[in-house]
Amino acid sequence: MKFTRIIITCLAFSFLGISLFAQTESIPKNEMNYGLGLNYGLFKDQNFSPLNYSNIGFVGTIGYARYGKNPNTIFSTSLAVNYNVISTAAAEVFNSDLYQADIRFSYLKKYYQKEDKLSIFVGPEFQSNNSLVLFNGVNSFTYLFTHSLNVKTMATYKLGDNQSLKMGISIPLVNWLVRPPHAGFNKTTVDNLTKPVRLLVDEGEFASLNKYTAVDWNLEYVKRINDKYNLTLGYGLNFQRIFADEKMIRVNNQISLGLTKQF
Repeated sequence: MKFTRIIITCLAFSFLGISLFAQTESIPKNEMNYGLGLNYGLFKDQNFSPLNYSNIGFVGTIGYARYGKNPNTIFSTSLAVNYNVISTAAAEVFNSDLYQADIRFSYLKKYYQKEDKLSIFVGPEFQSNNSLVLFNGVNSFTYLFTHSLNVKTMATYKLGDNQSLKMGISIPLVNWLVRPPHAGFNKTTVDNLTKPVRLLVDEGEFASLNKYTAVDWNLEYVKRINDKYNLTLGYGLNFQRIFADEKMIRVNNQISLGLTKQF
């Protein structure tokens, strides 16, 4: 009888262990994000033209996130690529092409949690935000490459079992700013035509907040489809401003639809 009790006890602990292990493994630690959207905004760069432009185009994004326990930490990386046509009311002949690629790496740690609904994360982010403007091929062009260390804050709020909101804001603290002295070819551009990586950083300068300011803000609605997939609807605002002799201001609004896979 005693032996039977021991066997039953061992089996009970075995099933309990399997159950706990299965529950732990069922919690997704990884996440892939895919998105497509519309980008529209304002463009004014005196380095390129004295005219005021508006821009409209498309954006595609891909991202990966790795969650820690509970989760208390989030590591994420993303790539956003967009193409826009910038146009001015002055004349259609001045229409130009704007290309932009934004790369990010961030590490966030949970700073605050209220019950099981609201979570706030804070941490550092590295961002490389690169854009190129072409007028009539390469007859005239300019570019802006910014590589920055940002402070990022993200908040998540559960609306229910299958719905949630996610909001984030990122602000650069230290910037390496690369910008040509004028539109068109210059010595740096010519020397680095076959060295694109060097072109991204060559002859740049550190820019403090009183010379270059940028803000990225986004809001996302997340709808759970099943255990693996979520549908997302998002809005993002990107603002860039240079307070130099040749001033620049860019405002981008992005509306996107995405799919998230958890595994």
